[in-house]
Amino acid sequence: MLIYSIKDIPIGSEFKTVVFFSNGFEFDGFRVIAKAIWKDPHLEAGWKGYKYGLQFVHILEEDRRKLLNLLGSTLLSEGAVRKNT
Repeated sequence: MLIYSIKDIPIGSEFKTVVFFSNGFEFDGFRVIAKAIWKDPHLEAGWKGYKYGLQFVHILEEDRRKLLNLLGSTLLSEGAVRKNT
């Protein structure tokens, strides 16, 4: 997962985080333990921080299903996944 942060997180650090997403007209989310696996400086007008690549180290099975469902529906809506007919 890609995130932006103003915090300087050391590569290899593990931390708890919550991933929020829209589910129709409501918000949903799940908790994970993530690990920072890469970092790049990121500069925008009026904002200075970092871009991080995160790896999920631990995710509950119920939350894993939410993530797979979210990714599957996103890919289908973008036409990236074709159903076999």
